Amino acid sequence: MKISKKIKCRISGGKLIDILNLGDLPLSSFPDKKDPTPKRLPVTVCLNPNSGLVQLRHTVDPDEMYSQYWYMSGVNDSMKLALKSIVLSALDRCKATLGEKPLVVDIASNDGTLLSAYPSHFFRVGIDPAKNIKPKQCDLHINTYFSKEAYQKHLGEKKADIVTSISMFYDLENPVQFAKDVHNILKDNGLWILEHSYLPTMLERNSFDTICSEHLEYYSLQAMDYIFDQSGFEVEDVELNDVNGGSFRLYVRKKGQASVTDNVIKMREKEKSLKLNEPATYQQFEKRIQENKKEIINFLKTQKRLNKLVLGYGASTKGNTILSYLEIGPELIPFIADRNPIKHGRLTVTGIPIISEEEARKMNPDYFFTLPYHFMDEFLTREKSFLSKGGKFVVPVPRLSLIPDHGRAL
Repeated sequence: MKISKKIKCRISGGKLIDILNLGDLPLSSFPDKKDPTPKRLPVTVCLNPNSGLVQLRHTVDPDEMYSQYWYMSGVNDSMKLALKSIVLSALDRCKATLGEKPLVVDIASNDGTLLSAYPSHFFRVGIDPAKNIKPKQCDLHINTYFSKEAYQKHLGEKKADIVTSISMFYDLENPVQFAKDVHNILKDNGLWILEHSYLPTMLERNSFDTICSEHLEYYSLQAMDYIFDQSGFEVEDVELNDVNGGSFRLYVRKKGQASVTDNVIKMREKEKSLKLNEPATYQQFEKRIQENKKEIINFLKTQKRLNKLVLGYGASTKGNTILSYLEIGPELIPFIADRNPIKHGRLTVTGIPIISEEEARKMNPDYFFTLPYHFMDEFLTREKSFLSKGGKFVVPVPRLSLIPDHGRAL
């Protein structure tokens, strides 16, 4: 595996300053057998103060991470609702400009859950490089990485009314070129909606699990503005939400087409007070997550000593980061439950076997250690029987807590 080391900022070409180091972590994957020497990547986080972009210093070939992909949007009810809300918002914001057969494009379309929320008379295009996921209710599936060339190969000079890129913009080696390509395929009065994790929320919630080999960038509005200024776009509106532990949704139009809302102006002003361009901000973050790491490991070792059974709940990319950074293997958590059948029989990067939720419940665990904790509300509804028997969820972020216990930190 070839590892590339960045010397210059991905969007400005300026100098990078190291601000955080999580060590050498395995690439997130779910192998079918234990690998004694998993592929590892130095997870060093850098900052360019000029552009405001926080980013990884090292990266690998995208095919190492995306040709086989293990996340499916349609597995989780909360995510289905979140994606549907994006479509409903897009339709409302574009209702005055949509024709009889609107063309909509979802980049990193995964299993097609977002596209399936559009009315059937729309022409729905999904673009995604994963070879093991087939999208549903998609009129055209382009099975490769997005570029204007890949788009034009299938659609020529047809322009899109709406483009969405959800939880993927932080995966890009060249975000500015990507934005320029979206500008090329979008109608002049079209709308581009992006949603991904929000840097200030990540820092506020100690969400170290957001940092992984897939996520090359960690965005503030300042950094997004820097990209859009180079690619002919302007942010019209922005919203914060709790998707994936804390995201921001951006509504973007070509320059001259946007009616900028107060939300955008207020967020820009708020970010100025957060000291996002100062290394000390990230040093404080690192100190907090190191303290949390000690608490979690002590808790798990104590439960093992007391002969309590702790099982994992939800095998996810972010979960792999938690397990890797905390160095948790099957000696502390013997199994992880997941409802996605394509993961059953596989392992986390730390060697923990993945089983079905039904198998896990039969083991009568004392605790479920929650990895995709941002879906906690859904899990509490799904596991009422487990909770009624005295079971508890362990929530690792923002700091170790138990539920039910009123979410009180330990």
